[in-house]
Amino acid sequence: MPLPFGVHTPWKAVNAVGTRSKPACDRIEYPHNPKGFHNLIQTGTLKPISVRGISASAWTGENLLSLGLIVKQEKIWFWGSNNPEIHATASNRVQGCSQLANLIAAVDKEDLERPLEHILSILVKKECQIGYSFYSSLQQQLSKRLFANAAKPIVSTMRELRPRRPVNYYPNETASSVSVATISAVHSEYDPATDTTSADTEKPPIKDELVTTSAGVDFIKVVMVLLQADGMKHSQGIEYHKPGISQNYYKEVRTRAGSYGCKTDGSVHVMCWSTEGEQYRDDVVLLEIEAKADSDVVFVPQHAAELLAQMWRRKTALNAAGIQSWDSVIDEYRQPFLVCLNGTKLRIISAVFSVPWLNEVLGPIGEDVRESVLSVPKNLQEIYVSAPLSLETPKERLEAAEVIAHLAVISSLPTPGLKCLKTS
Repeated sequence: MPLPFGVHTPWKAVNAVGTRSKPACDRIEYPHNPKGFHNLIQTGTLKPISVRGISASAWTGENLLSLGLIVKQEKIWFWGSNNPEIHATASNRVQGCSQLANLIAAVDKEDLERPLEHILSILVKKECQIGYSFYSSLQQQLSKRLFANAAKPIVSTMRELRPRRPVNYYPNETASSVSVATISAVHSEYDPATDTTSADTEKPPIKDELVTTSAGVDFIKVVMVLLQADGMKHSQGIEYHKPGISQNYYKEVRTRAGSYGCKTDGSVHVMCWSTEGEQYRDDVVLLEIEAKADSDVVFVPQHAAELLAQMWRRKTALNAAGIQSWDSVIDEYRQPFLVCLNGTKLRIISAVFSVPWLNEVLGPIGEDVRESVLSVPKNLQEIYVSAPLSLETPKERLEAAEVIAHLAVISSLPTPGLKCLKTS
């Protein structure tokens, strides 16, 4: 089934519930091409809003408009036909590690409905105990509700999710009929008596984001540890990649639409060995991690903010290395990645930021960008939101492992300096 080109995203506009003659603003699809972007602006349907002083978790669609961003859904786009060797290399690396391949295939979706003792016995039998932390967190996400009438406790949990602002969950529509991110910027009263979805559908409960983060990061860790444990024999441990759940805090990201701050839920760093032992390379990160507790989340503006924050960090690192032009650096430095853990699903959000857009929106390397919030940028920039990969099934779990292998193990970023410059 082909993906829709665009995504829905929270809007600041006040028409939350909508009528037959005037649909709710939250259900306006965010533009996925230049024509749709300019139509939305020219008709005055929605207006760009500065990001100045707004935390990334509070961004709405109007903030994305002010940055000239276009958002579209794709399959795992860097697996594209133009580079078939990328997928092949990652697949061979994962399936060539017998312990990782066995761990991924060990537990079926039905097993996740059983007690943890059952899952542990499977892992022991197949000598895959290293995956117990991941599978136990995944099982916790899928655990059955403890109440006969689930509506009230589930609503209570949903209202505590980050970002902690009033939300509208469209209680009279099923998740499949609304491809909107369930974290919205506006509020309508929820009445359990009128809810027609909770009692009649077997939707897994909404868990705390910490559970989602734990399961996702444990999965990333086990993939990276097993692949690098095998590869370290050849690299002699000089450099390797390490995931962590410590938040990266971007205090001030400066853009033409204002300065903002954001925090991520984890990241993958490059580690170096020195005479003093293990050390972080703090110039850049390979990727950032963002978790949302609900599997129905597709895209929220916060995701775009965290991609831009990575670019701001890279701009600062390149400037410190004496590099003064986006044109001069390799393409990989203009391609940040965000691993989105949405419930039991994994998505990749990324972009290859163009040099004209970077110069206009973040400013040339070594120069501050001039703030201009009264107009949209001349240059537009695409952001790609991948199809989801479910960590519940062995088949999609394998593809997710291949994606992580490519992004977090095989790929790397050289230290800012001569190695990151294009060769003529």
